[in-house]
Amino acid sequence: MTYRSLTLPVFIAHIFLGGGVVFIAIALRFISEPIDSVNLRHVAGVVEEATDTKRDKEPSGSSSFALVVKDSDGKSIPLHLVKQHVKADELRALVGHRVTALHHGGLVYELRSDRGILFTFSDPVPIVAQKGTEFYWPGFASLAIGLLLGSITKRRAP
Repeated sequence: MTYRSLTLPVFIAHIFLGGGVVFIAIALRFISEPIDSVNLRHVAGVVEEATDTKRDKEPSGSSSFALVVKDSDGKSIPLHLVKQHVKADELRALVGHRVTALHHGGLVYELRSDRGILFTFSDPVPIVAQKGTEFYWPGFASLAIGLLLGSITKRRAP
């Protein structure tokens, strides 16, 4: 069995193929709906506390809050939310108001108050789809370029 030395065009073709696989794998594995809506738990009650927990590393335009909701049984339920396009002042103003939330493990996916809907579970779906396409198309393009380069180099090989 003899091995040919790896030429630059073949090496570049392998890089494009590998990059395409990585982009598509990211789109399939890491960019998906966070959880199935069937697994979300419902909580309703009055907000006792709304504490800003935003860190410097979180993206600008996002709000991060720890909420404590007292349900009808008098039990305090801690909830956490990180959302974009929801103003921090709107979340602070929830103290003393009735809210309903869908959450999983304390992370809020939907929040409605007597003042109106702040965000719903279906809000992030278009955002997630857009993020997925941002990885799919470069992945497919990279695969196509890699295959094209690979086919060209095979034709030139003796």
